[in-house]
Amino acid sequence: MSVYGLYVISESGSLQFYYDHSDVNVEVEKKYDFPLPFHFKAVDGRIVVDFGACDDVKIGYTVISVDGITAKGTSLEDNRDILKIKTTFH
Repeated sequence: MSVYGLYVISESGSLQFYYDHSDVNVEVEKKYDFPLPFHFKAVDGRIVVDFGACDDVKIGYTVISVDGITAKGTSLEDNRDILKIKTTFH
C-alpha cells in the first residue's frame, strides 16, 4: 500500500501541511560495460537502482529494458529474471 497524498488540517479548518507523491517519468538511455556500476533490488514488483548512482542514472530509477528486450516486472519478455541476467554477463 502506498501513500499518494497527505493533508494535515488544524481544528479550525486551515491547511497546515500538504504532501503529494507523484512519479515523474524520466527516461534515460545509457550504455555500460560489465561490471555494471549499479546494485539493483526488487521493489513493488519492478527492478530499481538501489546503489551506485552515476551520470544521469539515479537511485530509484526503474529498469525498463535490457539489450532492447522490454522488462515486465522483475523479468524480461522472454521470461529471464533481470537480477540473474546481470550476474551472467561476460
